Amino acid sequence: MSPALHEEMELQPSPTEAHFLMQIAEAEARFVSLLSISDPGLELVLNRDTIKVYSQDTPAGFLLRSEWLTAHSAHDFIAFLSDLEARKTWDKNQESLKEVACLGHQTGIFYKTYKGMLGMSRRDMIYVSRWKQHESGWLDISASVTHPDFPETAEAVRMQLYLGGYFAKPVESGKTQVICISECSFGGSIPKAIVKAASITTIPSFAKDIEAALTRQKQAA
Repeated sequence: MSPALHEEMELQPSPTEAHFLMQIAEAEARFVSLLSISDPGLELVLNRDTIKVYSQDTPAGFLLRSEWLTAHSAHDFIAFLSDLEARKTWDKNQESLKEVACLGHQTGIFYKTYKGMLGMSRRDMIYVSRWKQHESGWLDISASVTHPDFPETAEAVRMQLYLGGYFAKPVESGKTQVICISECSFGGSIPKAIVKAASITTIPSFAKDIEAALTRQKQAA
């Protein structure tokens, strides 16, 4: 066997890795399709401090679309979201976050736990995530997966992220437009309407926390 062929075989993903890569590719395709569609089913539910939030109920849970402007570049914004260590300093809902596996090309499997929030019990989630350039901007896409090393337990309610992502792109004003789309189920027995309403109200403060943390990081560099 030639060295080149041997190296190529070593680089081939395992069946499990290939399945995860297929899942993130499907999530990316759906996210991109939603960016270009103005769905009449989306209802404007919040318009505050230049942040707009749209909502739509889905069979599995609910979908939220948020939009705002940032002074940071598209690349810097998405790269910051993907920085695990930095996220510990600003994501107030996060309890822990660890990388389970690296799949290459800014793609990996992650396990996250959330503190009890919005009156709910502790949550956890296992997901595949990828960040990459897309057209004139940058994407950060995630979707829940199953993993044999991280089964559901009684210690936390398992969340399902059917689709989650950010797209940041430069706009004519010289700023960067951020679009966040998420479709999820928080699990448990709390009515969907209550969870959705609480989620909507937290988006402005969540966006401001990202902005402030990224600004601090740049000032400290």
